[in-house]
Parts: sequence; structure tokens; C-alpha cells
Amino acid sequence: MDAQPVRFFVFSPRKPLLAIADDKDYNSAKENNQVGSKMSERKGNAMNMPQAIADGLIWSLLWAVVISLTIWKAPQQLVHDYPKEIQELVILPPVNNKIYRWIIVPALVILVGYLFFSVIATYGAAEVAFWVPMLHIFIMCIVWNSVDLLVMDWLIFCTIQPKFMILPGTEGHPAYKDYYFHFRGFLIGCAYSVIGGVVCGGISFAVLKLFVW
Repeated sequence: MDAQPVRFFVFSPRKPLLAIADDKDYNSAKENNQVGSKMSERKGNAMNMPQAIADGLIWSLLWAVVISLTIWKAPQQLVHDYPKEIQELVILPPVNNKIYRWIIVPALVILVGYLFFSVIATYGAAEVAFWVPMLHIFIMCIVWNSVDLLVMDWLIFCTIQPKFMILPGTEGHPAYKDYYFHFRGFLIGCAYSVIGGVVCGGISFAVLKLFVW
């Protein structure tokens, strides 16, 4: 009898949060307890785009919460994301170590961790090609990059301008309405999305290959 490989984790395939209701292959396999084998038949061509977009939206919400809390409690950490005209007018004290240790570091761990969770939970049940996790994470990053530009930057920061985002001594500064400044940041974010997709996707694929499939 051939020895079977040891699996560290056993997964059931993750149904997309935004999946189409009439997925006949999935539903038929589910009824016959053959989901794993059906998914295996799609090896190499199983990019779950709806799930990547859905997780990208969830990830965007997490980012929005983290950024809002950081601006509120430790604006020093994000002052470099403000237009230079505003940066030159602001002198802020160093970040409180407790805030950094108990808010910023855990938040970053959660944000990065969710990327890997999304890939492993989505593709853990059946092997996929190496490019699938990379594209999955790239899509998540692009979704957040778009939400950041359209909602966080243009709508909230430039248009609504809530008080907690206005740094002391810069009230009414015209640079708060510099829409092009944030668009440049979006383009830079697209490049980082490619890098993040390749690096984090590659790590995710290695974890799946070594410990899950």
C-alpha cells in the first residue's frame, strides 16, 4: 500500500461570499459529499474572483478602521501621507510607545494576516497553480487601493474633511483639497499591489504546498 502524504490541515472549499447561486458543479458535488474531488478537477484554473473581491472589500474596511484610529490616536504615523504643504506646517510629538505597541503593531499583524487567511481559506481544499494566490492577493490590494482613493481620500479627506483628520494649525489649508496628490498615491499603490501580490502570494503558495495540500 502506498504511503499517503501527511496533511497538517484539512480544508473544505470555501464558497465565495459573492458566488453565483446556480453553481451546478459546486451544489451537485456538495449534495454528494464530493466537493473536494470536484474542486481538484479545476486544479490550475480555479481563480475565485468573487471571493478575492469580497475579501478585498473586507480588507478595505479593516484598513479604514485602522487608518481612522491611527489618525485619531497617533497622527504622527501617517503625517507623511499628507500633502507636503501640510507636513511643513506641523510639528508633532513622538508616538507614544503604548499606542504603538497595543494599537499599531497588532493592527498590522491583523491586516497582513488576513491576506494569508483569505488565500489559505479559499484554496486550501484543492491544489491550484502558483499564480492563483498571487492574483488573488493582487486583486485584494487593488480593491483596497481603489477604496482608499475614492472613499478615504477623495470623499472623506478632500470633500467631507472630518475634524479628526485635520492636523492642528492646518485648518482650512487648500492642500486638503489636492485631489491629484492622492491620485499619484493611487498609482504608487498599484505598483505596491503588484509587489504585494507576488511576495505574499508566493509565500501563501509555499505554505499551501508544504503544509496544506
